[in-house]
Amino acid sequence: MRTNPVLAFITSLLAASLFSGCASLPHYVQLGRDFSVEPIFTNGIILPQYRYFYNGPETEPTALLALDRAWTLDGLYWTEINLTEAQLKKWLREFNLARGHYDDWAHMRISYDGMRVPGPDGQQIGAIYARYGQVSVRYGAEKHLTIVGPDAPPGAAFRD
Repeated sequence: MRTNPVLAFITSLLAASLFSGCASLPHYVQLGRDFSVEPIFTNGIILPQYRYFYNGPETEPTALLALDRAWTLDGLYWTEINLTEAQLKKWLREFNLARGHYDDWAHMRISYDGMRVPGPDGQQIGAIYARYGQVSVRYGAEKHLTIVGPDAPPGAAFRD
């Protein structure tokens, strides 16, 4: 009988997590929609307490991130930008033009939504304004974090 390599890999991961204990697992959070943080972006004002990042191509980002200056963003998914009010307003115009159009890749209507980025203690350390809602945060040591996403909902890339 032949062993399924994917099943064997998943089984070994589960076994490793059982033997190593949960204390060493990193802290993850799945972000959800929060209308209260949208004005951080939609007011068109750059707030000095935040560093700004974008995700995707600079000409048409899929998301914007405002992150408290006390935190360090790790990973390759975001590009830091010295955001100006003119650039922010340009992106907001593009987002508004795209809103309501059909996204062929995600098979859904385009909508940009705000998401609150909490710290490990639950206090807000940033905000995201994103086209897709699948965003995860992984907290590291010494106020480091990695933000993965935004991604389209599961299965969105599969075409009929």
